[in-house]
Amino acid sequence: FEVAEAIRRLFDLHGDRTNKNKARLRFVVGRLGAEAFKKLYEEERAVLRRDGLPGVVPALRVTPQATPQVAKSPTSGTTAILPEISGNCTVRIQLPLGDISSDNLVQVANLAETEGSGLVRATQLQDLLLPGIAPERLPRVLEALHAIGLGPQQKPAPKIVACTGAATCKLGMCLSRGLAKAIAKTFEERGLLFDENPQVIRISGCPNSCGGHQIGTIGLEGGAKRVGGRLVPMYAVLVGGKLSRSGATLAEKIATVPAKRIPDLLASSLTNGRIDLAKVRELAPAYQVLPAPIPEDYFTDYDAETSFSLAGRGPGECGAGVMDVIKVDLQEAKEALKSLGEDGDEALYRALVAASRSLLVIFGIEAKRDEDIFSAFENHLVQPGWVQHSSTSLLRAAIDWRIRERESLREFEETIREIVQRVETLFLSLDGDLKFRARPLNESADSNVTSSQ
Repeated sequence: FEVAEAIRRLFDLHGDRTNKNKARLRFVVGRLGAEAFKKLYEEERAVLRRDGLPGVVPALRVTPQATPQVAKSPTSGTTAILPEISGNCTVRIQLPLGDISSDNLVQVANLAETEGSGLVRATQLQDLLLPGIAPERLPRVLEALHAIGLGPQQKPAPKIVACTGAATCKLGMCLSRGLAKAIAKTFEERGLLFDENPQVIRISGCPNSCGGHQIGTIGLEGGAKRVGGRLVPMYAVLVGGKLSRSGATLAEKIATVPAKRIPDLLASSLTNGRIDLAKVRELAPAYQVLPAPIPEDYFTDYDAETSFSLAGRGPGECGAGVMDVIKVDLQEAKEALKSLGEDGDEALYRALVAASRSLLVIFGIEAKRDEDIFSAFENHLVQPGWVQHSSTSLLRAAIDWRIRERESLREFEETIREIVQRVETLFLSLDGDLKFRARPLNESADSNVTSSQ
């Protein structure tokens, strides 16, 4: 409590609550420096030790620590009963994707109050724990949980942990919960059986790791790849993550696979009730190769009815996945410029489209048609002065060439190269909130204009 109060007071004095993008403690540390921050913190702690904490500290109920051992119940098959040092036990309520209805949560709370210690604990595996259950009360608790559909599972099932994904998170790229359900459905449809200690599959809808994909037996990190001007939801596949007091390891990335191929990859890797990591390593390279032609459903994420898009996403504390998409477009633009040959006009046009499209995602725009890409590029980057104003005539000339009202784009080669270079400069200047640190080329433009506008 002293630590929390000291930090709160320190932030009140030195933090910035007027700007929601900077209302974080890390900005205070960055501005003051680590040593100055530590000194101010120790001063606040000294005041609290002298004057005491404000208010009344609530009483805490202390319960014995549960040991990480799973026992078997003779009446309910394989269950999650954790023996406690006190002789009582903890019941683990396994929740698919951490979901529970409000009515069932009330029932769980009532059981905790009447049969247990009064506490309900949430786990990092998205389950609930009911601690402090006396052995003689255990049958009543299990019966009550069965009555509301939360009883221990009769057969082992895959343990899948997933973040909320793009369904509710502005930083999310993929619908991670949709993939989790698809994986579970694939295992069930194929009648695949698991052993009594299934491995953990962890899914994050973007590189930010809210699903903890780096510590999963199998980790899946959401992203996207642009193919033929359209985005395909993809997942980096990681294997071998382990939490242990004697040898914890981070998972290793082995491939990047289209979302629609992930369930089949994992199901095909199941051997004797467990996911064979060696088999995943063996199969993953083939699964990451996109078929030709690409099936239309590859462009649609799980639990989605429309084509995959990053429109409306981007600005936030970290947009690592968005940055990856921008890199792909910039690389496409640079590769097109390298391939200038007999069909130089087509290569110049491709370079211009890719460069113009690359930064639109940070404005929440996912334009499909070339005309829309050029229009958005002009509105958000040319007119505010981020990119040279001479680009306007080039964009119109490019459209004229595409509809065959212009013979060539060769005279604009140097301008297109300058645009690609400028766009890359702007990309490299993006900060953690996806705002440009570079100054506008047009000095009359408002230098405070940011990409989030």
